[in-house]
Amino acid sequence: MQQAYLIGLCNYPNHELPGIPNDLALMRRALIHQGFTPDAIQSFGDDFGTADGLRHVLTTIRDDFADAEQGPDSHCFFYFGGSGMLSVDPLEGGMKPLDGDDLDF
Repeated sequence: MQQAYLIGLCNYPNHELPGIPNDLALMRRALIHQGFTPDAIQSFGDDFGTADGLRHVLTTIRDDFADAEQGPDSHCFFYFGGSGMLSVDPLEGGMKPLDGDDLDF
């Protein structure tokens, strides 16, 4: 199984990241060039950018791979384009949702 998940969040309340849609398009082309089929690449934009939306995407990834037959040629590719956040622990960080307190996610 080969599956790619691309998340691109660009319309944050206090700032925008206008290059994100282009980044996702380039990443999609690179994945196809590397042998991923177009239907194996799922893209998620600002409509999935809330904390609940990001949880939905991560649950989808988990469920896809829990139900799939996996072998030595199985690959899961995950790409996040957007703002990140730091945590108290310097070895941790995370994706920043478009809504809510950073610590909610």
